[in-house]
Amino acid sequence: MATSCAVPSVRPSSAQIAQMLERLDRDLLLRMLRREEELRFSDETQRLYDLYPDEVPPFSIEENIQRQVLQEFGFEPNDLWLRLYQHTNGRFPHDSEIRSAAVYMRCDRSRSADVTIGASVSHATLRRLDGSICQLSDFIQQDRPLVIIAGSQS
Repeated sequence: MATSCAVPSVRPSSAQIAQMLERLDRDLLLRMLRREEELRFSDETQRLYDLYPDEVPPFSIEENIQRQVLQEFGFEPNDLWLRLYQHTNGRFPHDSEIRSAAVYMRCDRSRSADVTIGASVSHATLRRLDGSICQLSDFIQQDRPLVIIAGSQS
């Protein structure tokens, strides 16, 4: 597992980040995601997840796996490379092979929405935990506030 997680003391320019992202081309990213998937489902990782049966496992498990993948593929496993790796799948949003390479992308049901601050969203479509579909308006009642608490593990 990686031990060096230092980030450069000077923030890289947009041009430098673009050069770094060029190193993470589609084919390399695909191989890295497949390796990450292999590590996530390994017996060793599953044993780590078993240590947290009643709660969400700490992100450190996933981050350690991603840092290991970075190191195995010749990248510095620091925070900057980690963030770049975590967000590079956004460079290929319609690539089905990339989107199916890792479980967290295959199972991602999130979609972009055109919502602005203060906009009415009573027409919004929601997905229940059981996968069924409903409308936000189904929960709106006169004279009762509606509080929405949402989050993401990733």
